Amino acid sequence: MTKKNHGLKGMVKLKDSLLREHLTKATKVALHPIRRKVLKLLKDGSSLSTIDIIDRLDLNKEDRYNLYHHLTILENFNLIKKDTKLSIGKTQYYKINKPKNPIMMAYSYDEDEIKENKDEISTILDSLSKIENHKIGNKDKIKSIEINILCKK
Repeated sequence: MTKKNHGLKGMVKLKDSLLREHLTKATKVALHPIRRKVLKLLKDGSSLSTIDIIDRLDLNKEDRYNLYHHLTILENFNLIKKDTKLSIGKTQYYKINKPKNPIMMAYSYDEDEIKENKDEISTILDSLSKIENHKIGNKDKIKSIEINILCKK
């Protein structure tokens, strides 16, 4: 009986480890400049066609060609999904994938988002300082913030 429980604990640890690894990879995927811009565009929950995305991001010819590659990567990591209700023929529409009960979440803020949400970010940093009992200095010089959350299933 003890061996079974130990085996289950080991499997849970392995599963948690794999989830953390996936979350780390997904965060890195989302940090690519073009993919990050796509995620920002879709953040409000709207669906956009590839043509809309190209127009709004004002991509050069090379980046336009690579956009499909970036969309596929985001889709493979379940960060976005095709909106099958709107997609017609070759014209694909994409939207943010928002699972009802996610077991992992990643939040990433760039310099502009930090400036736009200065008070809220400051509150988060103050809370982290209290939890860690360590002052976060140079708040005005922070260029990016990443927060990963892994939930119990």
